[in-house]
Formats: sequence, C-alpha cells, structure tokens
Amino acid sequence: MKPPRTALLLPRYVERKPLKGGGWGYLFHVPSWARKAGCAVENSPLGADYAAAVERAEKILLPAFDAWRKRGEAPAGSPAVAKPGTLDWMFAEYRADRRFPLNRSATTRSASSWPVAISSRMARAWASGA
Repeated sequence: MKPPRTALLLPRYVERKPLKGGGWGYLFHVPSWARKAGCAVENSPLGADYAAAVERAEKILLPAFDAWRKRGEAPAGSPAVAKPGTLDWMFAEYRADRRFPLNRSATTRSASSWPVAISSRMARAWASGA
C-alpha cells in the first residue's frame, strides 16, 4: 500500500519515493544532462525526514550544483557533500588521499569502482527498507 499523497513542496531535483515500510524517502537526483557534462555533484539519498532533506538539498547540494552550472566547478567555501562520519565521507577521504592510485592502469578500475558499488548498494537497501 502506498503512503497517502502529500502537498509538501520540494526543492529542485529532489524526488519523493514511497518506502517499503510506509512513509516517504527523499532523494537528490542530478539530471542526466549534468552527469554527462561531468558534474561532480552526485545523486544522494536524503533520508526520510522532510525537514532534514530540504535543508541538506538547499544548503549543500543545490549551491554546489548551481556553482558547477555557472563556473563548471564546486565553490571553494562549500561544505562537503557527504556528512562527516558516513560511508560516503569515508570514500571521499580515501579518494582525496595522495596514496589513492590514480594512474595505475592495473588498479584504476578496482580501486575506484568499489566505493561507488558499496554506496549504491547501501542506498538501494536503505530505500527498500531492508
């Protein structure tokens, strides 16, 4: 059974999806044209709390996306997209480390793809209520 419809307004690129256990989950969805153009802002689950989802989208994700659209880069003073202490934050720190293998052809695929795979699996599990 789907949760009842609501009339809550959402910021740009924020979608509301019904959760398996009832209620709504909120997602920040970067348009495909921006992803193809190389936008550094990624799709992000925002949680089930409406106020927290709107605040994160308006204060962190949308300013970073708008800065990318205007200049093609993230603003220097913008806060991190991933909340400190989360799995996404840990992967971002790992990728930013100088020891991260950037140009090693034998390890580039495996070293850069496993954080994305784990994050996307966790996001799907969270969205499905598992």
